[in-house]
Amino acid sequence: MTIGMISDAHGNIYGLKKCLRLLEKFNVDEIFFLGDAIDYFSKSKEVLDFLRSNEVKCLKGNHEIILLENKQIPLEAKELCNLDFTRGTLGTDDYTYINSWKDYIELNYGDSKILMVHASPFNYFEEYMYPDSDFSKFLDLKYDMIFMGHTHIPFLKNIGDKIIANVGSAGFSRDDGRFISCMVLDVSQKKARILRDKFPLEFVDNLGPFHKGMFEILERRIK
Repeated sequence: MTIGMISDAHGNIYGLKKCLRLLEKFNVDEIFFLGDAIDYFSKSKEVLDFLRSNEVKCLKGNHEIILLENKQIPLEAKELCNLDFTRGTLGTDDYTYINSWKDYIELNYGDSKILMVHASPFNYFEEYMYPDSDFSKFLDLKYDMIFMGHTHIPFLKNIGDKIIANVGSAGFSRDDGRFISCMVLDVSQKKARILRDKFPLEFVDNLGPFHKGMFEILERRIK
């Protein structure tokens, strides 16, 4: 059994498609999306349609929670996230689709117990786990493998006898913005691998309109 994991597309349909093509090379049996399909870039609707048409199993991220619960966030963050634009492009069917997504996914393959969440096992939507975070509290969890998104920084660690990983972002990375990332897992071998491809810079004009602050972020990270 081989599974693929993608996260944090954030309206970047071109990055999402690139990640799917990477995973197809490994003949994955299932693909999971770990949340934050929407906001920042302008193609949130297209991302949702793509996930739905490819029957990708999806988790809610913090941006889906903001959308569904109509949460108020600071104006600066709201503008940077392109939140009003996103809300204006989505229909009732999109809200229904997102609302059907799970908060977490548990899988059992043979003797392996796998958990997928957006942020962390202790706070599904808000906690940030970085490569240098303290993972000691993960050791008491019943899972053999734990996969996350949210930070846009891919990493892969063996802590005790557990695999703890972040699949990164198909939208834009926060470690090296020149690349996007996803992850493939050979369940029987208990081996995961980070896959990276170039950020689709050639399509960046098609990802607008987006906030000028986002363009400045991309300029800094992609150089």
